[in-house]
Amino acid sequence: MSARVIIGIVAFCIAGTGVFLGNMLTMIMIGEINRKRQEGDLVSYFGFTPQKSRMIFREYRRLYPDGKLHIYSYLALAAVVSGMITVGVCARIIG
Repeated sequence: MSARVIIGIVAFCIAGTGVFLGNMLTMIMIGEINRKRQEGDLVSYFGFTPQKSRMIFREYRRLYPDGKLHIYSYLALAAVVSGMITVGVCARIIG
């Protein structure tokens, strides 16, 4: 195997790990938000849209001003993007 293939595989694994961590952190944020809400006004764990994601992040920052989960989620997203760009470069799709 060439170095390009190995780097591509490692970058894909990093991107996959970032996706997993991002989803896990979002679920944890939903749990933390639901802990502070009333029983009839809970955020559902199912069905994600860009608007719902923005609402989750905004609500988490409002309820937990010193919380770090949203920052970790952004770092996971950065790992996904950089990993997939690296995979694209290694597969000669980009560059």
